[in-house]
Amino acid sequence: MNELEQCRKEIDEIDKELINLFERRMDVAIRVANYKKENDLPIYDEERESKVIKKNVDNLKNKNYDLLARRFFLSIMELSRSLQESIIKKHK
Repeated sequence: MNELEQCRKEIDEIDKELINLFERRMDVAIRVANYKKENDLPIYDEERESKVIKKNVDNLKNKNYDLLARRFFLSIMELSRSLQESIIKKHK
């Protein structure tokens, strides 16, 4: 196996972990949506999202990935909000 194949194999293994974590995160987002619906809370919480991004970017070991990590978490939270919106609209 050459270096490129080895790298791709490693990425495939990481992707398996990522998809499992993504699925868990979306499952929790559904629970969050149900809580927000029951308690008449808005889906978007700018302060919370800012804290999540800051906390996770602060945990980076390689600060060169700062901007990429911010974009990564913004994307995940946008997907989470979209899922929450669909859950709340479905139950109206």
